[in-house]
Amino acid sequence: MQVEAGGIATYFNCFRLTEKEYRSGDFGRLHAKFFKQGTRSDRYLSSASLETIRNNKEPRDVSVYDYIISNDNFDCIPVSEDVIRAAEEKMGREFPYELRWFYQDVGCGSIKGNKHLINRIMTPKEAAGITMPDQSIPFINVAEGAYVVLRPDGKVGYFDKTIANTLFEFWEKEADKPDYYVLG
Repeated sequence: MQVEAGGIATYFNCFRLTEKEYRSGDFGRLHAKFFKQGTRSDRYLSSASLETIRNNKEPRDVSVYDYIISNDNFDCIPVSEDVIRAAEEKMGREFPYELRWFYQDVGCGSIKGNKHLINRIMTPKEAAGITMPDQSIPFINVAEGAYVVLRPDGKVGYFDKTIANTLFEFWEKEADKPDYYVLG
């Protein structure tokens, strides 16, 4: 992007950050790293890439969930926008952005882990069909009547225990050690 100010041209380059990098707040180090790599970086976002992201049509090869998509512990199929919208209508509200993004990029399916658990990422329709008293949205059916939920405050819970502060954090932990929240 170019901005003209007083006869001086200023250019802005954008790069994709992981949630972990963003949370670190170490933007000076990241700036230096990306500045050195410039547009050759595989994380450089061209104006076309930015427009795609703004329109929420991000290509699969730049998903923040690549670590799940390529992980053998997950067997999932992405969910279409129409299916998500139909579930939202049934539920009477929209899914939080993070859960919507997960459904679009990764989808629903099974998680390999404890063989005594159901361990299934629920479809949007299934999630919308379960009413939780605190407006949480279940997204993993762990066992009969036991769900991992996304709470209204954005935290992830299992029964009355908070098991992650964000959905992204939950999936990082889950990808590293399936069923970590059940095991302790």
